Amino acid sequence: MGIVNTLALVFSLVAIGYLLAWRGILREGAGEALGDFVVAVAIPALLFRTLSQVDLGSVKPLGLWAAYFSSILLTWVVATLIIRRGFHRDARSGVVAGLSASFSNLLLLGLPVIFALFGQAGTETLSLILAIHLPIMMTSSVILNERAEILDGLREQQTSLVITLRRVLISLASNPLILGILAGVIWRFLPFELPGFVSELIDRLAAVAGTLALISLGLSLRRFGIARNVPQAATMTTLKLLLMPALATLASLAFGLSELQAHIVIVAAAMPTGINPYLLATRFGTGEAVASNTLLLSTLVGPLTLLFWSYVARTLF
Repeated sequence: MGIVNTLALVFSLVAIGYLLAWRGILREGAGEALGDFVVAVAIPALLFRTLSQVDLGSVKPLGLWAAYFSSILLTWVVATLIIRRGFHRDARSGVVAGLSASFSNLLLLGLPVIFALFGQAGTETLSLILAIHLPIMMTSSVILNERAEILDGLREQQTSLVITLRRVLISLASNPLILGILAGVIWRFLPFELPGFVSELIDRLAAVAGTLALISLGLSLRRFGIARNVPQAATMTTLKLLLMPALATLASLAFGLSELQAHIVIVAAAMPTGINPYLLATRFGTGEAVASNTLLLSTLVGPLTLLFWSYVARTLF
């Protein structure tokens, strides 16, 4: 299947979810319930199956991680500077903007797209990024937000770094995605095989993860209309869909990634913004409009830019 047909199929499933919510065919709250199932059950099963079977001996993840996360870091810095100095927003909004411009939707959108384009090998490579993506992004966001609250005059004394990290670790330890990743990595090194019916159960849950993730994404998008702060969100969308994959391309060349790894890094960096920046913005109490608008705008424009960056990756590697 060509990339155009693949992306058409993927985003058609997103559109179906959106239409189901728009027409009221599914009851209000169905999208949230389906999203909870995907994140709590289906995708953890997919991550467990993938990481429990991946041949880690043939993979060199350091270059992969360096290329992807360097693009995140630079994009985050640029986004923060633009929001703070260009739009004169507070420090906490800078954290949300940085996260919105650099947090790719690797779960609900990235996994289905990567599997459709690159098969199991692509999913295994992306899983290596996913294994540390959420912990790094969540920890960084919480720490930076606490510093931002001090800069904005909302807090007089900085919380101990140990206390902050402990709070984040407790949150991560109860996250089904993290549990699926850890279980898969641990099982990979155990000299056991799963019982037949357990293996079949995990396979069936993993098989529906991609389709249900795309439909739940469409259902979720129905909640987000274009609200205020549109220029800021349009700027963050531009950084997310153009700057970050451009940086990922340069980093892939600089770190000498293999063809498959480079393709995964570039396509992952070109993914639209995920929902986590909006959830954290709600928790932080600022930047909700910027985060939600960036999510919606980047998802609408994402198919076109994904085609472009996929072409770039095929041309250079």
